[in-house]
Amino acid sequence: MPRFHADTDSLAGPPPEVLAEIDAAWERAQELFNDEELELHFEVDRRFVVLFALCVAGIFATFLETLFWATLGGALALGLGIAFARGGERALLLRCLALATLAYAIALVLAAPYLWVALAHPDPLGISGRGFELDLANLIVPTRVTALRPSSLHHLASQLGGNNLTEQLGYVGPVLPAIAGFALWERRRQPLARVLAITIAVATVIALGSRLVVAGHRTWLQLPWTLVDSLPLASHALPARAFVLVWLALAVVVSLFLARGGGLRWVAFGLMALTLMPSPDESLWATRLDRPALFEGDRWRSVIRPGENVLTVPFSYDGQAMLWQQESGFGFRLTGGYVSATLPEELWKYSIVRSIYGLPLPPLPNGEVRALTRGRDVDVVLVRRGRPGPWASVFTSALGAPRTAGGMLAWRVRGTWPPSLGSLR
Repeated sequence: MPRFHADTDSLAGPPPEVLAEIDAAWERAQELFNDEELELHFEVDRRFVVLFALCVAGIFATFLETLFWATLGGALALGLGIAFARGGERALLLRCLALATLAYAIALVLAAPYLWVALAHPDPLGISGRGFELDLANLIVPTRVTALRPSSLHHLASQLGGNNLTEQLGYVGPVLPAIAGFALWERRRQPLARVLAITIAVATVIALGSRLVVAGHRTWLQLPWTLVDSLPLASHALPARAFVLVWLALAVVVSLFLARGGGLRWVAFGLMALTLMPSPDESLWATRLDRPALFEGDRWRSVIRPGENVLTVPFSYDGQAMLWQQESGFGFRLTGGYVSATLPEELWKYSIVRSIYGLPLPPLPNGEVRALTRGRDVDVVLVRRGRPGPWASVFTSALGAPRTAGGMLAWRVRGTWPPSLGSLR
């Protein structure tokens, strides 16, 4: 029986054939959304929400900054998709947004105690995004990680990103922008192309940080990130890392470019890969492990008693003392283990520590050395033999003559030396 009928009293009523088509469309919709279909959709939605919530909670527990950038990138792409999509596609994206929001709500409940601590208490290490902006010149200047780079740009490349190669993410080469521009132009009428283009533009501006940096020089020009760089979570995110979102969008754009087929496109892709080819210098991709003879087997016991507190030079991220501690079976404690790129105030307050990291020596280094070893309850000081800098003479002046053992210079601050286990010179 037809569900829709014409109003015979209305001159504006639709004709019977139009009503018949509407009635047929209604019946087809009813068939699609029968009870079994709804139950299946509910089961899939529930599974997605649970798994996505666990993923979000897992990323939160692993690295909060990763979750921050993933959330920002996902929200940007999904928001743009909803804005440019049409009809049924927009409905699906809105449904995805609702499910993702529910998953985030569940994840936030799971992580609520830790999130409260993160928001309620300032970062004790004082990490901020200042100094970690994407240098605008990095978009066209290759760094040491790129194989093909003109020698005339070596000096300029050394000034990018504070000379921190791990944060110099912006070099796209001459071919990739051309490919991306062409691919976006030939699909300019498609919503996906608009979403990708705006994502690339917005993420690039975010990566530039709160103040424009060009060739290592911090200019006066403030950028949009200034509006949020003091907010919780955002204040501890390093803006340059937002460029990862640009690389994700560019990967999709290049895939769309190649999907049209044609030999010339693959030639262009090969040229792009050549310009972005990583440097063959293996020292950029691997860390040489420094294993002094002192830490082979139980030899460390000839210098350090089990459980004693040891200060090493170098320490924190500038050395491998945590490797030595692990290879000793955690037989001793460390002053200055690596837990963050920024040293806590409890260590940074000592001027001798600041000198270890490149600042000038204090006027009276002997007193500063003793203040550090006394304040941190240090039992033994170890300096790697051959370590550049004045540290052997500084510690000798403050603590007396060292013992040479297994590639290390050792000074005892408290207690007595343990029994010798043989020559380790």
